[in-house]
Amino acid sequence: MTATGDEKVIDLVDEDHSLISKLNDDCFFDILSFIPCVREKLRLRRVSKRFRDAIDNYFLSQPTRLVNEDHLYYVSEKKPIKEIDIEIPIEKVFLRCPRIISLNTCIFPFRAWWDFDSISALPSLVELVLKTSHPSLSNEYLQRLLLLAPNLESLTLIDFVRGKRFEVTCLPKSIRRLEFQNPRATDSGNRLVDVIQYLGANLVHLKISASNKELDFNDELVEQLISFCPALESLHICFSPSTYEPFLKLKNKRELVIHPALTYLNSADPMSTEMFTQIIKNNPNVTKLHLPIAREKRNEFFKKAMLNCPEIVELDSTCGTYTPVQGVMNLIRAWQDMRRTNNFDRFEAQQAVDNLIRAAFV
Repeated sequence: MTATGDEKVIDLVDEDHSLISKLNDDCFFDILSFIPCVREKLRLRRVSKRFRDAIDNYFLSQPTRLVNEDHLYYVSEKKPIKEIDIEIPIEKVFLRCPRIISLNTCIFPFRAWWDFDSISALPSLVELVLKTSHPSLSNEYLQRLLLLAPNLESLTLIDFVRGKRFEVTCLPKSIRRLEFQNPRATDSGNRLVDVIQYLGANLVHLKISASNKELDFNDELVEQLISFCPALESLHICFSPSTYEPFLKLKNKRELVIHPALTYLNSADPMSTEMFTQIIKNNPNVTKLHLPIAREKRNEFFKKAMLNCPEIVELDSTCGTYTPVQGVMNLIRAWQDMRRTNNFDRFEAQQAVDNLIRAAFV
């Protein structure tokens, strides 16, 4: 007897006779990899016992990322975050996904639950982006979440507005990359210093992006922050310091970005030739260098960096001058190719760089 279309469908979902239930875990894992939504995958546990076991094994063996809306929401739920009016028990998601390696809390709706009483640890979590201004994220829940991640390596704090009740000792000492985006209020500025001081000994990357005038980043504070991080390799400063003097003491950095805050961009004072020359001299192995350079000194800046920093791959002047990124990358690549194929002396190298820069920025 020939099976009808309905009978074929029944055969596929029948626990005892279905074809899909006979697939091994590797095949299940390949199928699940095409489903971005973690909650969608977990919902498939209800299909059958075989599905439940395969999906449980999947989350036990495969790393999980919760970093964008596709990872958390069903297609029918996708809206701008402010318009998502649903409740998501974060704890249940964490319990089913023991190998979460990357988490971005900016994707959580306003009605997210932060109760982690049933979770003993998140040992696989190495990258965390925290929107600390989330309306339901209290100091208690924030500290609890950080304590659950003893192996955290990268932490980004957005809208950092924590006061004195926030205990910096909850931060894992394993953190090597630390970023602040838009820290707000004077008291939070003090806590920012406390956080950097607590973690500074192990930091290799530090980024501070601030446009708020309430945060007073004077020379003394900048020098203090730098002194807390002796092993720092990458420093990104995206605010308007009072002067550039503290940065002249930086040495042997791999990445150095000094970008005036957008609110001050048009009035930011550019670096003098002496200043950017000193920075280039102090950091010969830099690979990424963004400095506030006046338009009329841009070509000189590029020339000095290309001649004195052989590993440079990214250059930019950030003081209100427009520099085409692709053009600069092509310029650097062309110079690297020429240097590999020619044995230039100092004078010939200068001439070659001059010609390349003139051709790139006619």
